[in-house]
Amino acid sequence: MYLSQVKILSVLVAAVGLFCWGIGGVSDGLSAGEGRSKTDHRLLGQWELVSVKASTDKDTLFSRVEGLAFTKEAAFGATTVPSRVVIELTDGRILSFDYTLFLSKKPQAIDLVLETRGPAETFHGIFKVDGDTLQLCISGPKEDRPAAFSVKEGANRVLLVLQRKQNKTEAADGPD
Repeated sequence: MYLSQVKILSVLVAAVGLFCWGIGGVSDGLSAGEGRSKTDHRLLGQWELVSVKASTDKDTLFSRVEGLAFTKEAAFGATTVPSRVVIELTDGRILSFDYTLFLSKKPQAIDLVLETRGPAETFHGIFKVDGDTLQLCISGPKEDRPAAFSVKEGANRVLLVLQRKQNKTEAADGPD
């Protein structure tokens, strides 16, 4: 039952964020100073897994990603819904992470924060967007941020390659 409530809440948070973003009811989502950003518009939307490489044979959270969606901070009445990454795992579970981007770093960096019943876990990573392809290299909690888009033995790291999910209307219309 708890998993169902978490799944419903995660989907609701994503839907509110995407709805508010779609109607233009939010600011541009960028914060000033320190090179931190709440949103990079290239990331927004849904992504499907193309490939995954892990630095270990051990089953890790990010080695089970099936797809994900980035939302941006949204105002919903008097409440602010934070930027989120909603991740669908291969076993059907849905996880929701707060995220912060560091766009001035080379390569560009991301921190994913998973709130749990215990202390929050932060996963440090780097990302690169090339058209409709997203590469994410994520380290395990309490691990250093990757410096390159690679996995090396014993590093507790996962490299995800994702493709932007095409809207059903775009797929039906085909190319112009």
